[in-house]
Amino acid sequence: MIDQTLIKETVDYLEKKTCLSFIESKNEYTLYNKYLRFKRSNFCGIKYEPAGTLTSPYLTKPVEIYVGPNCRSYFIIGHLMMHGLGFHHEMNRKDRDS
Repeated sequence: MIDQTLIKETVDYLEKKTCLSFIESKNEYTLYNKYLRFKRSNFCGIKYEPAGTLTSPYLTKPVEIYVGPNCRSYFIIGHLMMHGLGFHHEMNRKDRDS
């Protein structure tokens, strides 16, 4: 079973530290029309459709976040959630070295 307390703490942390606000459903959290669905797994990762923008109307399939035994930290879960919402690492920005 997925540690719902850890997921909730991660969501609370992101809401407190960012301007993001999520709507909770069973094993899912919604931001605009992006659904983050948490699934138990033996690994940590995400499965999602090609990004686009956060508010694109065609992004209606849930982003599946796989929660394995090695990702029981709200830093890791938050990291995966941010990727699922379309955020990328700063080192990948095209304007990074300009």
